[in-house]
Amino acid sequence: MGALSDDTVRIVKSTAPALKVHGGAIVEGFYALLFEKHPTAAAYFNIGPTDGNGGRRGQSRAQIQRLGMAVLFYAESIDKLDTLGPVLERISAKHVSRSIPNEFYPIIGSCLLQSIGTVLGEAATPAVIGAWTEAYGFLADALMATEAKIAARLAASASGWTGYAPFVVASVTKEAVPPPGRAASLVLHPAGWADGRAPVAPVWKAGHYVGLRVPVPASAGGGDDDAAGAVTRRTLFVTSPPAADDLRVTLVAGPDVPTDPVMEALMDYTPGTSVEVSAPLGSFTWDSPVLGTCLPDAPAVFVTSVPGLPEVATMVRAALTAGRAVTLVRLVTGAGADAPAVEQLLGAELAAAGDESPGDLRQLVVGAVADVPAAVGAGVAAAAEFFVAATPPTLAAAVRDVLVGGGEVPVERVRHASYVPA
Repeated sequence: MGALSDDTVRIVKSTAPALKVHGGAIVEGFYALLFEKHPTAAAYFNIGPTDGNGGRRGQSRAQIQRLGMAVLFYAESIDKLDTLGPVLERISAKHVSRSIPNEFYPIIGSCLLQSIGTVLGEAATPAVIGAWTEAYGFLADALMATEAKIAARLAASASGWTGYAPFVVASVTKEAVPPPGRAASLVLHPAGWADGRAPVAPVWKAGHYVGLRVPVPASAGGGDDDAAGAVTRRTLFVTSPPAADDLRVTLVAGPDVPTDPVMEALMDYTPGTSVEVSAPLGSFTWDSPVLGTCLPDAPAVFVTSVPGLPEVATMVRAALTAGRAVTLVRLVTGAGADAPAVEQLLGAELAAAGDESPGDLRQLVVGAVADVPAAVGAGVAAAAEFFVAATPPTLAAAVRDVLVGGGEVPVERVRHASYVPA
């Protein structure tokens, strides 16, 4: 993979201010073009089926924000390509989890470049579009190379688990979340393959997620691309207790997320329902060399929204097992904000884990990011490592600004699972 030309680096970086202003519009235009020209692509994104009126239900605002932030970060960092490694790893792992084919990259590039041209208008000169064409090609090659390495690691693992494996729903538990949100945990048991192969043996780390490939629910209705037998994909974090033989995933639908008929249908699955599951993946894991091993004796503070709790639940357990003093801060607003932490999502289960572990667990509920330092306490904050969930995508930057801006916490001790640095 060659290097970018100096002109491309200069021109792409010069578009960063415009991307900061218009990034949301560019991403929304990109998705509209992609699904209009290639409707089957929606099956690879957190996008609901068509609504019958040319739109889509369940389009994740967080997904739009993540892509906008990633495009902006690329433009701002294009002269420091050596910083992209962790970002490429995180994005590529999600792509492998969803089995996104390499053939999509030219399609995505075409729609993204067209949207940049439309939104930026006269500012999108031939030189700008040419530079972004080169820059996108470079990025696509880097992502495909990283994805190939991840897929090779999976193929060489003990289970050799690549692609989607058959599982069956063993149990479903409705979880407590503030109304009008919904949440449920599904325990997934490996099933035998149709060709007679033995079931896979799940191996996962604290912080891993899996991809589910499921049928588009019949109740979704929709447009012509939602034909009978159509499938879609969702990424869900593993919330299984340690040493569990099965995989457990926890789904959360909050009032700040558009209705997603796929997630709603998953929450109503019953034991015995078949699902296809991709191998556990993720780089924001407790044993990552840039996470829990940095300050092994420091207090660990986890900050999460309600939908983000499944992202950090297993890491909380791992920190407790490692003997850490753990603080779990939940950001809860509106209905349910007054409920004690033990009554919040997975609260009782994590409290029991704290009682049984070498570490200590303190669970807090706050109403705003600005309240986090006072709730945690100055003494704990000054010594702690902070781990921030990636949902919503703006959470990590908001927490960083509050903690680092006050001077109590060095920026390198605020860690998060977002695609781009906070």
